[in-house]
Amino acid sequence: MRISHMTYTRVAHKITPPALVARAHSEGIDKFLFDHHRALLAKAQNSDSPMAFFYDLEAKKLFQQLQAGSDHEFYAAAHTLAAKLVGEMDGRMEPGLLICLRIIDGNTRSAAVLKLQVVTPNSAILERLDSGEEILEAVTDVLDAPGELQKGTLVDDPRIGSDVVVGDKLTKDALYFPRALGIRTEARAREGTAELVTAVSNRLPSLTARIVDALPSVEETAPAEVLATISAEVPELTDAVRSEIASVLEQQQRPVRRIDPKAPLKQVVRAGAISINGPAAAMRSVTWERQPDGQWRITIDVPEEPVREYR
Repeated sequence: MRISHMTYTRVAHKITPPALVARAHSEGIDKFLFDHHRALLAKAQNSDSPMAFFYDLEAKKLFQQLQAGSDHEFYAAAHTLAAKLVGEMDGRMEPGLLICLRIIDGNTRSAAVLKLQVVTPNSAILERLDSGEEILEAVTDVLDAPGELQKGTLVDDPRIGSDVVVGDKLTKDALYFPRALGIRTEARAREGTAELVTAVSNRLPSLTARIVDALPSVEETAPAEVLATISAEVPELTDAVRSEIASVLEQQQRPVRRIDPKAPLKQVVRAGAISINGPAAAMRSVTWERQPDGQWRITIDVPEEPVREYR
């Protein structure tokens, strides 16, 4: 495995990226970047990265140029992607270092775009001298460790049906990063369960409890197929209703294309600054009704005596 092309630039709100050129890199830096590359691949293979696809053909072409274009095309594409990312950043997004790579491993070429951030302004390393003596050396502005990458993308993706690996340190990937690169991420299958129940509840709230009860008996598959299977027990899920719900799920910011019906499903009830949450089936014990004075009274029926905690 080797890095044939590498460049980087600082990205932040209102910064104008300079023309990008080849950057020198040492064996130690290569190992650091290889580890990031492997961590992104592992996320895809372990289903920790959402399926993702290019919705912008121009952006897809830029990644193709990173992966296999000429020297000029690689650095021009890297500059364009950096400019696109800066264009999506505002004062809320953390500044970072955007690194664009082409990695060659045997007959395979892959392209990676990594946004690294300073996670430790001041740190230290233990360095071993040729004499065998160990000394402590100060280092500053330590970047993300492999596996803890703030934002990153990798092509090509080994998964069937996904164009690109998108990594994000957040549990739910930030939308601005893939959007800037012309990428749309799908909802993870385990997240799709809650999205499906929400869509049903918005359309036919009286069916929600029956849908929740039926889900665990269904295998992971596409929303339309999950709904079709459940319709045997819930005939109110007609062809028209199922089609409407599947369309709603497809049109979300993160399209829902896979459902994991066995994923744990929670429900949250919010009332002002108070929130009550728990497994969806258990939350049926939570009810509320409007009082004559216009206030709302929440009732929770449970077999155990409640306890109070402060956090």
